Amino acid sequence: MVDATYPEGNYVFQQDSAPGHKAKDHPKWCEENLAAFWPWSMWPPSSPDCNPLDYGICGVVERKTCSIPHASVDALKAAVEKEWAEMSVDFIVKTCKAFRPRIEAMLKARVAILNYK
Repeated sequence: MVDATYPEGNYVFQQDSAPGHKAKDHPKWCEENLAAFWPWSMWPPSSPDCNPLDYGICGVVERKTCSIPHASVDALKAAVEKEWAEMSVDFIVKTCKAFRPRIEAMLKARVAILNYK
């Protein structure tokens, strides 16, 4: 599915810290089969501030799709897929560009907390 969606390999696969993602063979498989990936160790656990999907993209999809009730799970899935497909590349790029400043701000905050006396 990834290859069909991104035939030029312009994606980064992101892992979380699920036990299966920590398996010995998993990073090797990712290196051999994916254009690029970020290992589970790159992300702090339960830190949505770090994840462009969490702090930006999923919130927009959720807000738009949950603004009205859906008669079934299938209707909800269809609404999510519709919003995802209609999302502009410009919005995704802007959201991802916010990644580095967010990380830098988090690191500064962490240093300030550690240096607090």
